[in-house]
Amino acid sequence: MKFLYPTPSALVNDLLGVERVFSPGVHGWSDEKGLYLEAEIPGADPAKLEVSTKASELTFKGIRNTQRYGEQPFERSFELPVNVQATDIKAKFTNGILSIEIPFQPPEEAQKISIAVS
Repeated sequence: MKFLYPTPSALVNDLLGVERVFSPGVHGWSDEKGLYLEAEIPGADPAKLEVSTKASELTFKGIRNTQRYGEQPFERSFELPVNVQATDIKAKFTNGILSIEIPFQPPEEAQKISIAVS
C-alpha cells in the first residue's frame, strides 16, 4: 500500500500549512589556489542538484528525500569575491557531500606606464 504522505507528521504539517525548511550545513575554507565549500546533503538526489553562478553569486539547490519529511527542496547562495574565476568552478557529489572548488584568478602583473615629457 502506498501512502500520499510518508509520515503522519508530514500530513499534519501539510494540513496546517507548515513547511519544513532544510538548509544544508556548509563548511568553507580557502588557500592560495581558491575557495572551497562542502555542503552536507544526505538523501539528496544527484540528478536534481544544480550549481550556478550569476553576477557575483554562487547558488546551489536541489531536493533531498527523507523518510520523515519526504521531499525537501533546499537552496543556498553565497557572495563571491571579485578575484575568482567563475567559469572554472568545479562541483562533485559523493556520499551525501557536495564539494565545490572555486579557483582564484591568477595575480595580475604590474604594468609599467610610460610618462610623456613635454
